[in-house]
Amino acid sequence: MKKARTREGYGLLSGIIGIFLNFLLFASKFVVGLVIGSVAVVADAFNNLADATSSVVTIIGFKLSAKPADKEHPFGHGRLEEVAGFIIAMTMIFVGIEFSRASISNIITPEPLYFSWIAVGILLFGFFVKLWMFFFNRRLGKKISSNALLNVAADARIDCVISAFTVAAIFITHLFDVYIDGFAGLAVSLFILYQGYSSAKQSISAILGSPPDPETVLAIEEIILAHAEVLGVHDLTVHNYGAHKNIATIHVEVDEKLTLQECSKISEEICGWVLEKLGIALTVHFDPSQKTNAGGANFEP
Repeated sequence: MKKARTREGYGLLSGIIGIFLNFLLFASKFVVGLVIGSVAVVADAFNNLADATSSVVTIIGFKLSAKPADKEHPFGHGRLEEVAGFIIAMTMIFVGIEFSRASISNIITPEPLYFSWIAVGILLFGFFVKLWMFFFNRRLGKKISSNALLNVAADARIDCVISAFTVAAIFITHLFDVYIDGFAGLAVSLFILYQGYSSAKQSISAILGSPPDPETVLAIEEIILAHAEVLGVHDLTVHNYGAHKNIATIHVEVDEKLTLQECSKISEEICGWVLEKLGIALTVHFDPSQKTNAGGANFEP
């Protein structure tokens, strides 16, 4: 429960900061985009507005995912965090599609672009704000193993590229009198679409149930095989139901002469080790075997 509260607190912190900073960037970029007539800056502004909306979804997702298990959801509500991530991704895709259309229209019928140092300054300010948000959310995401926060960090990194690209487009148009604002807006839209697609794919994979990473599989097998009575393991399955809710089953080979009581003791030991070391609730199915012991030694985490 304490871990769930801590996780919810990190999600709330990230969400509140995201709402404030992204709305600040949206307001400033939207005004500047209208003043200088840049579809790329306006697209970037609405991308920040979508990020602010995503921060609201992040807060709601962390709040709901922290709810304890109930009769309808015996494994808890942890995967709601991934649902929140999917909603964020779909918002990004919607914004990308809308501004792709606006950018193509601007390419066909160009509008005059007015150079402004204030506009450049605001875009550079946005670049450094997003750079800070990238490192901040990545650190939190790694600390609590949250795909949702890592997606927010990845989005901030893409926003840094977008801001830099938009500034370059403004300078090129001003210095060389070559109109590329519509193309810059289209590039921004494509960045947004790519990030939305990548985030949606990752969230859907987690919701459907992705296979465990090789490091986790190896760690489980090493802990179990370290027991003196274990002769082999196979058919490991790991299910993830959100943060700190991992359930696994595995077939363990033991000497066919062991009694039921002895197998029960072995099960308690290795399940306790796996839970303590990896936080995974393990269920063991024993298979009698005529193998000889490969030289395991009692393991104490």
